Amino acid sequence: MNHSTLKETLAVIGSTLVLGACGGGGGGSSAPTVELPAARSVAASGGANLSDTNFVALTSPAIQALLASVGGSGALEQPLSLERTGAQSATGFKPGNRLAQTLITWSLGQAQSRLDALAPREQLQALSSGSEGCSYGGSFSFTLNDADGNQQLSTGDSLTINFFNCVEIQGEPAVNGGFSITVNAVELDAAKNPVRLDATVSFSALSVQGLGSLTGSARLWEVPVSSGGTHSVLRYSGMQSTFGATTVVLDFDVDEVSTGASSTASINGGLGVQGQTYQLAQRQAFAGTADGQPDSGTLSVLDAQGDRVDIIAHGLLVDREFYPSGATTPTAVLRDTPWSSFTQAQ
Repeated sequence: MNHSTLKETLAVIGSTLVLGACGGGGGGSSAPTVELPAARSVAASGGANLSDTNFVALTSPAIQALLASVGGSGALEQPLSLERTGAQSATGFKPGNRLAQTLITWSLGQAQSRLDALAPREQLQALSSGSEGCSYGGSFSFTLNDADGNQQLSTGDSLTINFFNCVEIQGEPAVNGGFSITVNAVELDAAKNPVRLDATVSFSALSVQGLGSLTGSARLWEVPVSSGGTHSVLRYSGMQSTFGATTVVLDFDVDEVSTGASSTASINGGLGVQGQTYQLAQRQAFAGTADGQPDSGTLSVLDAQGDRVDIIAHGLLVDREFYPSGATTPTAVLRDTPWSSFTQAQ
């Protein structure tokens, strides 16, 4: 697997593990049991209603929720964000979909480094806990459960972490709240790095100062692809994403295929806005080279009657087009809204 080390806050809290480029299993690994889930579909609720007069008001928080659902821009990646670091700029981009993956990457690194350091007596206890300071203020505490006592990552192992005004990059916002990970299945290479992973994650008011918070659960599946990249599915299940005075419910999958030179991301499932669930269906996968945002791709938001709004990425801008059920041309449009207008701190 190949995950670039991200410059955002949590990505470098502890760069103890990168899911490095690797294509198969090795010594000390469990049998590969990780399979990607089937494509997800969530129906719109009966009261969901889009119209040519409300589509802007309803899809604005929807877009903002999608962008802010993993912490908001400026500190963490978002599902629709296509991060380009200096090393990536010559070869392409990588879709965001990164908070769970970043936290899992970091947490597994934390877990493995602590497992490696366990003394025999501690190993028998299979449980360790402690706290550490963050580089630029604050701290985090942890509890690690090595469920089978084998001193390596394996099914059933778990790690719980709580952040207390933790700042790891000078000038970046502080992180607060809790996060836990439980390994459902994992295949390791000879260096004990995950090659295939199935993990459940839980967030407890996990927040980045000024950029919203997450409470609820998600699941991540990740496997290598033949081209040397990765295919991952991040599944939000009833997760509450709060930014400012707005709370939405995330029930969608982010399906990402990332190779060395290209990446795409598709979002499918449901999004709860103002007490109603709207269906999300990717019509054309998000892709692109624009810093921070996708510059191509189309995501549809649908109501119970089949009315839809197409969210269309083009460069640093996004269009919205409203289609009544059965229509082939839009009856209302809003053109050229900057992506950045949806990622401002609330």
